[in-house]
Amino acid sequence: MDEPAAAGRTPAERAFARAIGTARAIFAVPCRLIRPERGPEGQRQIALYSPEPDDLARLSARLDQATAPPPGIVQHSTTRAQCAALDYVRDMADDPFTGVDLHLQHASVGADRPLAGSVLHPLGQGIGLFLLDPAGRVYDLADFVETTPGFSRFSVPLRRKGGAMDGALLLLAIASPGLEKLQVRARETPRATSFFAAARRINGNVDLSMAGIVLD
Repeated sequence: MDEPAAAGRTPAERAFARAIGTARAIFAVPCRLIRPERGPEGQRQIALYSPEPDDLARLSARLDQATAPPPGIVQHSTTRAQCAALDYVRDMADDPFTGVDLHLQHASVGADRPLAGSVLHPLGQGIGLFLLDPAGRVYDLADFVETTPGFSRFSVPLRRKGGAMDGALLLLAIASPGLEKLQVRARETPRATSFFAAARRINGNVDLSMAGIVLD
């Protein structure tokens, strides 16, 4: 599960586990994702992925009442076209603090700041990097990834086209027995619904990490 059993060892970890449980009870609905993650200083915080801007205030108010002290919360504003990704990650129930670990150099990217970072992954495990835009299109970023055993780095130049973009970009690092099939599928720039339906049909363990990104 996302929050490992070991998280109950200290009072702070137990409080965080209770906060995660409360948050998931509030948003146990499609197209919402509650996911523990590490903040920029290494602290544990709650990431809320949601297309509804009022959800952050709603969650904050509930956690202020339910936990002391309340954890930090970060909201990634998603779109309805990205719902399939949120539902897939939630249903995989992957522990974000073990296995594949995605790190970004910057939470926002643009013409002068490429989408850059690194991925730690178990030795002998291939890694796929996929970008999901607010319109729900999936892109394979394999051409921008340099991989060595247990470690990969990437740098992807991104530039906004047209006017303002509503919604975050979602970056997923996935280790899966069916990785090559997913990469072939992503090269067709599929919609999220068909891509993640294909991902669900793959047998075997799936290890993943996800981040929300703002495109300036």
